[in-house]
Amino acid sequence: MFFCISLIFALSTGILYGSGVAWRENRKFFLSYYRKVDQEEKNFETFISQEAALLVNIISAQCGKPFNPRSMVSNATANVIAAAILGKRYDYEDEDFVALCKGFDTITNVLSSSSVILLNPKVFSVLFLRKEMERLYEAFVATRQILGKLLENHVVNGVDPANIHNAIEAYLLEISCKDENYLKSAHFNPSNLVTNIFDMFGAGMETSSKTLLWSLLYIVEYQEIQTRIQHDIDKVIGRHRLPLKSDRCQLPYVEATIHEILRIQGIVPMAGIRVASRDTTIGRYDIPKGSVMFGNLWQVLHDPKLWDDPETFQPERFLNKDGKLSVPEYMIPFSIGRRECLGKKIAMSELFVFFTHLLQKFTFTIPDGHPRPSFIGDFGMTHSPKPFEICALPR
Repeated sequence: MFFCISLIFALSTGILYGSGVAWRENRKFFLSYYRKVDQEEKNFETFISQEAALLVNIISAQCGKPFNPRSMVSNATANVIAAAILGKRYDYEDEDFVALCKGFDTITNVLSSSSVILLNPKVFSVLFLRKEMERLYEAFVATRQILGKLLENHVVNGVDPANIHNAIEAYLLEISCKDENYLKSAHFNPSNLVTNIFDMFGAGMETSSKTLLWSLLYIVEYQEIQTRIQHDIDKVIGRHRLPLKSDRCQLPYVEATIHEILRIQGIVPMAGIRVASRDTTIGRYDIPKGSVMFGNLWQVLHDPKLWDDPETFQPERFLNKDGKLSVPEYMIPFSIGRRECLGKKIAMSELFVFFTHLLQKFTFTIPDGHPRPSFIGDFGMTHSPKPFEICALPR
């Protein structure tokens, strides 16, 4: 039983939980790759818009009847991260895609079944039944096997340096260009590639889908905010042209609303597990080398010393006196410093495009006879809304 959990963290040498030279060099590589995707590849922006349009079509098929948006939102956001990392989109019925989504969902659900995040195998022996641990291990292994198969396909087919379409190909090209000593010290190898892809796919899929689900809950509760956003979209974009990332600067209230949802619901309440690399002192606390630590992002995002009335949903807090977006340095839903989320910029673009697509086409409401939505979520590795149903009325 302990072996299952120990194996998971022994294999976590990627950008989420790694450290040292290997972590630094791998993070540097993927940060550069993400910047290229976000800034240079117009095709990727087009892909986000197309995936958002497909989500609109799926919601339209509900014909205004009550529905739970969880699976359709998860599929759409998973395909965006697949495009960024794997260079392709999947049909929602594709066997590998279904298995990937199911695997990451299982991993998140099991790890989120307690608000106590894993510190060591002994904690799990108390908190989790053997059955849950087996589910976690099986999902972990199955997901890595699928990603490993994708890697094998690229290795067999080879990489064309003049036509790099995804992170796997870019990483394999990096391996081919470096000398053996560097590759060994930086841990640039196929095994670590799978671990890194696992980390990025899971993190990107979970955070974006949860943020969009919370967004839908808030706009059905705060109809006046939904109406204002729709007015702004109609004025800047209209009803027919698809929203683009470049529209962000002209829709500051939409941006402010997304930021406020990220703040008030703290999609990742605690930063990942960290270990002190040396003895240090923070304030009046002595922290010995080797101490396990977590960054409490939730506390920062709800600190009354930083935010006026932090438990109130108020998008205007992110607008200055001129109505422009203004984000303080302590707004850190993606963590901070060298451990800040690699995909932050892509995630913000993705959230904007999906959110504006949905509100351009629909007015979302609470179904007749249903109770008001609950804003008390399930805490764990991520902060997830409880299952809910909404109606989407065509505009």
